[in-house]
Amino acid sequence: MSVGENKTLNSAFESEKIIEEYLDNYVKINYVDHKDLIDNINNLIKKGYSNSDINIILKHGNNEEVKRFSNRDKVKYLEEFYLIDYAKLDYYDRYMNYSDETGEDEETTVLHVNLDMDKPAYEDAFLVEDFSIDMLVNKRRCLSESFEPDDLIKINEKYASSDDMYASRLSVNAFIEMHDAALKEGYEIVINSAYRSYQEQQDIIDLYLGV
Repeated sequence: MSVGENKTLNSAFESEKIIEEYLDNYVKINYVDHKDLIDNINNLIKKGYSNSDINIILKHGNNEEVKRFSNRDKVKYLEEFYLIDYAKLDYYDRYMNYSDETGEDEETTVLHVNLDMDKPAYEDAFLVEDFSIDMLVNKRRCLSESFEPDDLIKINEKYASSDDMYASRLSVNAFIEMHDAALKEGYEIVINSAYRSYQEQQDIIDLYLGV
């Protein structure tokens, strides 16, 4: 195989970090567009990872994540977690701890840890800034104090328990559809709680706490 036919080998020859005894490894490692690709590969080889292991590692992280992973001690259970497409290199220790503590299988462990379910509720919450209709907000994933849906509308009192409720247009339309379908079945449902601003929610918390 000539140099030009293999991008990883090509990168090695262009890099000051090339190690000639690793040429056969470079050929068998899938290329990724990382600034420190060859240096990271060298470190992973020195740690004792196989070519297939390195391909798995490179697939699951960006340049900086792979660099951090390549500088840590070799891990024992690589394939258990990283054959799962959405596993994250930086979360290896969290995966191990959660698996040991809960006894969950690898796929459930990766899913739960990625959702921060291994963290205590309300502590070190992840700030959700990529706003969308399917964003996840819970005890471990919070919105900023200034967040407000950009399609807030007032809810018709026909569908709400009071006349001063607001919600996202998308959610209101979905509720109306559900309301009308339920009514045909003999059930009447109304909205008792809708959108509250951060300050309104804080006021409620303070009231319950007697602040």
